[in-house]
Formats: sequence, C-alpha cells, structure tokens
Amino acid sequence: MMPTVLLYATGGAAFQDIKASATCNPNGTAGFCVATHTETVSTTRTGWTVGAGIEALLGANWTGRLEYRFADFGTFNHTFFAIAGIKVNTHTVAVGLAYKFGEVPVIARF
Repeated sequence: MMPTVLLYATGGAAFQDIKASATCNPNGTAGFCVATHTETVSTTRTGWTVGAGIEALLGANWTGRLEYRFADFGTFNHTFFAIAGIKVNTHTVAVGLAYKFGEVPVIARF
C-alpha cells in the first residue's frame, strides 16, 4: 500500500490435533445405555489454510500486525454410540507487536 504498510496473503498445509469425547448416561436423556460409558478418541489431521494480514511500521523500530487465518481439516468420522461426523475447521485472528533490534533501513521519500 505504502512504504510503511504491508498487505499480505498466506496459505499452505495445516496440522491439527483433535480430541473428541462422548458420554452415555442412563439417567440422562440418552436412555439407551445400561451403565454410564465414556469414549474418547484423538487423532492428528492434515488440512489446508488460507489467510490475510496487514503489518505496519508504528514508529522507530516498532511494527504491529493483524492477521486472519481459516483452516479446514475435513470431516472426522468416528463411531461413538452412533456414527458421529465432526466437521473440523478453525478461524484464527492474531495480533502482534514487534521490536526490531538494530538499525531500521531508511525508506526513501519521493
């Protein structure tokens, strides 16, 4: 946009650890189980990610940034008490502040 502001896009592969649990309680609304039973499953999924951000020189050696990323890991299927399909995706917003040690290059003025 201008010498002190950077707009950028990002994308690539993403990895996510997933843990899902289900509990069947005969005293609860799911009355088809005889005793309380809990199942847990965990896995690591591979997916994709895309995002965009802006970084700006705030003054002297300080920069600030704001970034958004979306990641999709598909549908994770597992049979707990019935087949469960869990759609796994993430939305992430990151805010950053950085100090650059050393000399910051002088930007030419036109």
